[in-house]
Amino acid sequence: MRSAVLSVLTVFSLLIFECRSPATRKVKVRFWHAMGGEAQKTLKELVSEFERLNPDIKIELVAMGNYDALAQKLLGAVAVQNPPTIAQMYENWTTQLHAAGQLEYLEDYIYGANGINTAELTDIYPGLLENNRWNGKILTLPFNKSVPVYYYNVEMLRQAGYDSFPRSWTEFREMCRKLIRRNPDGSISTWATANGTDIWIFGSMLFQRGGKFLAQEDG
Repeated sequence: MRSAVLSVLTVFSLLIFECRSPATRKVKVRFWHAMGGEAQKTLKELVSEFERLNPDIKIELVAMGNYDALAQKLLGAVAVQNPPTIAQMYENWTTQLHAAGQLEYLEDYIYGANGINTAELTDIYPGLLENNRWNGKILTLPFNKSVPVYYYNVEMLRQAGYDSFPRSWTEFREMCRKLIRRNPDGSISTWATANGTDIWIFGSMLFQRGGKFLAQEDG
């Protein structure tokens, strides 16, 4: 949670120096997101705390309900040149928006006089921060990251000779072969595992095996 808190407050603080009007010293920041449930509750608490510490700034939280709706409205808003100040987005949205010239590098804000210190920046997991760089420069900041976990039937694993979950893909593959159950006609009655088909899940597994989406850099 600390990394998430840091990311949200970092984004807010960076925008202060970008948007603040010298004349009025009042800033309104529109923040589009797709958070719900407890995550949205936590986000509202973070915003309230930020506004308490910065009374001259108003954060307008706009919940889009889900990622599909957020993507559609965000790209539509960009098309009519009325985007929010900041928005939650997937990496592939970043590619589209950056190609359209709609995103700004954050280096000057992060490392500027009113930026964040080294300790705060290093509090973000290196892998997550690197995933937000474009040509070596920070273009976005990690906001929330989903971590896949496996739920498994302990008894079925025990019957297959396992007292713990595999720690490598090789072991996992071998375990799955042992867990598959077939009908007399050879058809499968019990699958060993089931995964989602989202691109981020497929991509994670592909990269872990040393694969690439494209055979060459030029596609």
